[in-house]
This record gives sequence, structure tokens and C-alpha cells, in this order.
Amino acid sequence: MDYESRQQNLRSKLSRHRLDGLLIVHLPNIRYLSGFTGSSAILVVTESKSVFFSDGRYSAQAKAEVQGAKVMISRKAPILTAAEWMLRNRPKLGKSRIRVGIEGDHLSVAARTRLLNTLSSKFLLREAPPIIEQARMVKDAAEIELIRRAVRLGSSLFDRILERVRRAEVGRRRHVISDHYCLGRTVLIASRPSLPSGYPTAGIRGLRLRCYTLRLLF
Repeated sequence: MDYESRQQNLRSKLSRHRLDGLLIVHLPNIRYLSGFTGSSAILVVTESKSVFFSDGRYSAQAKAEVQGAKVMISRKAPILTAAEWMLRNRPKLGKSRIRVGIEGDHLSVAARTRLLNTLSSKFLLREAPPIIEQARMVKDAAEIELIRRAVRLGSSLFDRILERVRRAEVGRRRHVISDHYCLGRTVLIASRPSLPSGYPTAGIRGLRLRCYTLRLLF
């Protein structure tokens, strides 16, 4: 996957939405942009760079998976580390007030409160439109190839499963047929000469014994 191109595509849309940066907390969006598959991370994308934040549990994994972004590992919560980084790097942006887009549908009230308490009044938090979700709707060549592989794999597995289901259904039908003849047609069974000889044919005991023999034959 070309993660750097995805990030660059996102950067090109920031100014259109009057944003200086985007703070990304939704893990599927972080994976789409950087390749990280862990469960705790923040990604900040500005007009000039991308920075990935996580905790010590994912130090090795982040360095192995994350592409196109600087990796920063801290003992603090990623949201706090990201806020402190933005605060330190505010002068480099050269603006009196920094407009930071947030994912309103995925950022909790507690996390938003932490951001506001950490960032100064020089930052303005704005709910960003679903820029990344819209980009994810358009599949690139690599994604299309993965979808094709998944379809072929699913199709081959379906044929195998279907064959097992057919075998199980045949066995079930044989069992049902045996019960049907024993419970619903006992008189016919008692009168059929094709059953093995040597078993009593009169009375309930004989009928039950013949039904049992029929089950064994099936």
C-alpha cells in the first residue's frame, strides 16, 4: 500500500476545509493512512508532516508497520503526547491561531477535554468533515487486487463447505428415511418378504426388532 500518497492526498485537502492539521483517532483511518494495526494510537497530519503517537506496548510494532510518519512513543496516553507535540511545534507553523480538525464521531468527551486543557488558546478545535472516509471509498489498484484475492479464496472455501454440507444432508436423509419407515409404515415392513429371515413377524416385539434391523441396514 502507498501510505505516503494517501497522506499527501489528505494534506492537499486541508486548506480546502480551512484546517492547519488533522488529529486522527479512529483506528481504521489510522491504519488506512499509516499501516498500523494496533489498538492505541493517534496520528497528526499537518500541511508539512505526519507524526504517529502510541505508548510503549507498541514500540516495536509501530516501528515495523508505520509508514510515511514519524513515530513517537511515550509513557503517557497518546492523546496527551500528541497535544504536547502540537503545543511545542506551534511556532513552526507561523500562525497566530492553529485550526486543528478532529473526528467528532470518534473523539470522546474526556479526550476532547484533555486536549482543551493541554492546548493553549492559540489552538482552535474544529470538527472536520469525513475526509478520510470519503478517500477510503475510492479503492486503489492494490486494494482492488486484495479484494479479488479475498473473493477467489471465499469462492474456493464455499465449494468445499458446500460439499461437506451435501454429505451431511445425505446422512441426515438416510436417518430420516429409516425413522419414517419404522414409525409410519410398520405394517408394510412386517409384510415385506425381503427382510432377513429368522426374526419373529408377529406382535409388537417383532415389529420393533425389524425396525431396528432396518436402521442398521441404512
